[in-house]
Amino acid sequence: MVFNPNEDAPQFVESLMSGNRLKDKVIHTSNGECFESTEGTVKGVEKK
Repeated sequence: MVFNPNEDAPQFVESLMSGNRLKDKVIHTSNGECFESTEGTVKGVEKK
C-alpha cells in the first residue's frame, strides 16, 4: 500500500495529533539498531 498525499495527508496529520499510528501504511519498523521490513512487504531491487 502506497502513501497517496492527496488522500492520506488528512488521516496522517490526524494520526500525528492524536498519537495513533497508521499501521496499514507501515512498511518498515525500527528495532533500535536498524529498520526491518514488515511482513508482506515486497522487497525492491538491491542497490549496488
